[in-house]
Amino acid sequence: MVQSARTITFHVEKLRDIPTLSIVVTKLMDMVNDPNTSANQIAEVLKKDQVLTAKVLRLVNSAFYNLSTEVTDVTKALGFLGFNTISVLVLGTSVFSSFDLKAAPYFKVSEFWKHSLCTAVAGELIATRLKVSRPQDAFTCGLLHDVGKIALFKVAQDDLKEVVELARNENISFLEAETALGLPGHTVIGERLAEQWKLPVVIRKTIRFHHRDVTEMESIYPQMKPTIMIATIADIMSKRLSLGFSGDETKPEYPANYLQQLNISTDLLTSIEAKMPEEMERVGAFLAATRV
Repeated sequence: MVQSARTITFHVEKLRDIPTLSIVVTKLMDMVNDPNTSANQIAEVLKKDQVLTAKVLRLVNSAFYNLSTEVTDVTKALGFLGFNTISVLVLGTSVFSSFDLKAAPYFKVSEFWKHSLCTAVAGELIATRLKVSRPQDAFTCGLLHDVGKIALFKVAQDDLKEVVELARNENISFLEAETALGLPGHTVIGERLAEQWKLPVVIRKTIRFHHRDVTEMESIYPQMKPTIMIATIADIMSKRLSLGFSGDETKPEYPANYLQQLNISTDLLTSIEAKMPEEMERVGAFLAATRV
């Protein structure tokens, strides 16, 4: 039987029992965003976390970068990867791996991770084509936009199962199924988790509002809106292309007002859609190197 929103809220409070982002991760995120930080300084902090060090070396030596010689030094790896990639690797994999999840038949974590990565890749492609400043923000926001679903999976698996089954049987979205079942929604849960982890505001707002029209929202800084809108479009693109599994099988239409505001043409969408399967193949190495 589905729990009430009040009961779920109680369970969400149990997220406090989930390990927070490690001190190393928090420190690294601050350093990556500081223009005065050197690669040597980041490397020294990275070396204090064996898991992150392994992920960095695994990624730099993967087919994704196709280097001619093996890299065994973290500092040297940073020269190939760059700070933006390190930011995505550290934050994205740390957020997902903190849950220590075991896949269920109705919710394969690997397919959900693929959907998240597809949304991230599509978001960065769109942001780059639109010449948006800091396109890497679109990548990170896309990667984490649905983290509330993972949180729901952690604290209320029976309810998540009912959401997925209702969405499939009625051919409705995950959010519509949550609403029908009286659940608070993965966007609310995700935002609460992001606040608990002190993630950047643009990530929190993307998590909360990627299913809402933000164009007229005065509570959101204007400079954040393009990133949120891009993440929404990228999320829809990954669903339309069936790359990964987000929790439902719907194929939403792109919001016309977003396309207009961002000056995204049908030709641009078509070209990025055509590029996505190839891009996802290319980032397969990234997926393998960062798999949780």
